[in-house]
Amino acid sequence: MLSERGASGTLSLLVRTFDFKNIGSLGWLVALPAFNAGIFLLSYGVERLCVADVQAPDIAIPHILALCGMFFAAAVAEELGWSVYALDLSRVRWGVLEAGIPLGSVWAAWHFVALARIGRSLEWIAGWPLRTVAARMIMVSLYDRTGASVFSSALFHACSNVCWQIYPVDGSRLDHRITGLITAGAALSVALCCPRPGVSARERMGPT
Repeated sequence: MLSERGASGTLSLLVRTFDFKNIGSLGWLVALPAFNAGIFLLSYGVERLCVADVQAPDIAIPHILALCGMFFAAAVAEELGWSVYALDLSRVRWGVLEAGIPLGSVWAAWHFVALARIGRSLEWIAGWPLRTVAARMIMVSLYDRTGASVFSSALFHACSNVCWQIYPVDGSRLDHRITGLITAGAALSVALCCPRPGVSARERMGPT
């Protein structure tokens, strides 16, 4: 365990932040951001059909670049805990996909207080768990399929936050009922259509 390896364990943990070589195919570096963009674009299209007065998203490039840097740094810090520690321990007991549901549920609850503090409505917050749990299911699946890469988890996490933030009115117009159902469908598609590699992610990751 990392806690038993002291400074060397901490260093190996931090090095995994930039383990993009574990991913194997550079196509994943394009696919992960594109996957998020597709979910939110489809959500926006459906919402435009249902609600006539939906505003256009804020796509100012300098703003998006600043968000990318900020959210990637935050995602790295989170995924060192969610993916490396919590997921690697829980999937030993439950398996990859089974671990995604409890982790996603805790991850969703983790944000409730912060969302309330920034003024999100109770209805908006109530819709948050479906999208968040489904997104974590996707991340768990992709983590297993990209060589247990922390970088891939952080990239997906950061891109999701960027897409949410540039949604109309800083994400406040995002309908979690729509986005949650689309994300859940995407999670099912990933589970069915992206075969697991022949060697498990845990074996490629090496001892922890």
